[in-house]
Amino acid sequence: MQHEDLEPLDEARALQRLVDVHGSQRAVARSLGKSSGWVTQRLALLNLTPELKQAVSEKAIPLDVARSVGQLPEQQQQSAAERALEQRAAKKRERTKNTEKPVSPRAGGLPSRTDAAVEKQPTPDMVSSVDELEALAQELRNRLTAEQVEKLIKLLKA
Repeated sequence: MQHEDLEPLDEARALQRLVDVHGSQRAVARSLGKSSGWVTQRLALLNLTPELKQAVSEKAIPLDVARSVGQLPEQQQQSAAERALEQRAAKKRERTKNTEKPVSPRAGGLPSRTDAAVEKQPTPDMVSSVDELEALAQELRNRLTAEQVEKLIKLLKA
């Protein structure tokens, strides 16, 4: 399972065979030293529509988008993938636009610590839709344990 050249769909198929043998995703995750979310994300590729599986094989869709979309019902996958790709393109355009803005240099040409802190402050337009928030929440649930999620919630409320 740790073979670098394994294609994502082949990896997902191999994981499914391991689940069939070991009886659960949790058992497979434990045996591989991975999280259950790691296994779930990769198995989600097997739920993709044939067209999206082809896009994954051709590397025409980012794996994180495919894994997220694979957790949705088939009839929602294509539109969700298109939305996710459009959101990525919009963010990329925004980043490009922001890097083109002139910066007022300080002595030495480096931004101050406070300049950097101001740039990192969240703004309401950073997460522009409920769909993005839901996708972020799902991604965090996939990557974190329940205990880590609780800690994160406490930190966010602080």
